[in-house]
Amino acid sequence: MKLLLSFLLLFSASIKADAVVYSVNELRWSQIYPSNGACTIDLVTEVVSSVSGPTCKNNFKGKLGVYRIVATPNKTVNVTISDRLSINNGNDGIDFVPAGTLVSDTESHAIIPNTIIAIDSGVSGEITVKLGGDLYISQEPAGSRTTTIDVLDGITATELP
Repeated sequence: MKLLLSFLLLFSASIKADAVVYSVNELRWSQIYPSNGACTIDLVTEVVSSVSGPTCKNNFKGKLGVYRIVATPNKTVNVTISDRLSINNGNDGIDFVPAGTLVSDTESHAIIPNTIIAIDSGVSGEITVKLGGDLYISQEPAGSRTTTIDVLDGITATELP
């Protein structure tokens, strides 16, 4: 029995742990119109600008999304921020390409969508995700509709052993 218990403890220590990710502030685009086009949110000023078409209310302040990853202090955490594509959501005509930064108390990295970014969790064990990006609407919705883009589902974080 003692040998079996030692094996189980050794085995469980080698499994990767998922860091905990939670929302501090949701990403807000101010006002979005149901029309074809694209808009972006500035990562410094948080001002929303139309890139093409009348999709977003131009020059209004949005709000960057702020998300927190909590991991064991001084561990490497692999973080991936995924884009949101219409083709994976019933061809609803809405794409979101994230941009922003990952910041711990020891380092900072620019977000590259769909790419694993290794970051040290630092002394605090906390990594802040500051997120904006580009929103594309390729088809006008039929009738009135509310669409929620769950950014939190697009953030994965795995603590390395």
